Amino acid sequence: MTTKLVGHTKPVSYITWRHDDVELLSCGVGETVKRWNIPPTGGDDHHLISSCLHTYEGKENLGTVSCAWGPHGETIFAGLNDGSIVMWSLQGEELRSWDGILGITRIIADLAVTLDDGGREVVVTACERNTILLFKWGTESKRFIYEDGDIVSFTLSGDGNFLLVSLSNEEIHLWNIGFEDPEIVTVYKGHNVLNTL
Repeated sequence: MTTKLVGHTKPVSYITWRHDDVELLSCGVGETVKRWNIPPTGGDDHHLISSCLHTYEGKENLGTVSCAWGPHGETIFAGLNDGSIVMWSLQGEELRSWDGILGITRIIADLAVTLDDGGREVVVTACERNTILLFKWGTESKRFIYEDGDIVSFTLSGDGNFLLVSLSNEEIHLWNIGFEDPEIVTVYKGHNVLNTL
C-alpha cells in the first residue's frame, strides 16, 4: 500500500512524524507547512491519499524551510527563510515568533525541539555552517555547539538528551546536550560519501 500527500506546489524540503506516528508535517521550499493525517496501513494493495488537516503560512513574503513538532505534539515550529522561527497551535494560531540573532542566524535548515529539566522547550537548530544553537524558547537563553566542519544534518534522540551531527568531512559526532555545557561523547569515522552521478 502506498500513501500520497498531495498539495505542495514546490519541492518538499522537510518531513517529520508526530510522536504517535499518526500525523506528519511537511514543508515546501519557501512555501508552507502542512499537517497530514496518515491512514493506518493494511494488507490491501492500493493507493491512499492522506487528508491535509491544516496549512500553516509563514510571515508575509517569507516561506518555510524546516518544521518540527513541539515535544508533546500540541504545537508546531517552523524555521523560515529569513532565519526566524515561528510557533503555531495545531489550529494555526501563531503563539510566538523569534527573529533570530542578527549576523548569526541564517536560513533555519534543520530544526528539533526538546524539553529541559524544568519542562521548558529548547529549540535546536543549525544557525551557521558549523554552529548549532540550543535556544530556550521561554527565556531566550542560548548555548552553542561549535563543530570543526560544515554541518550537513542532525537528529535528536528520543529522550532529547543526545544530538547526532553529520558533518561534510564525513564524520558523525554524538553530543550530550543534557548538560549545561554540551559535551561530545563519540566521534564516528569511516563512512564515505559516494558520488552517484
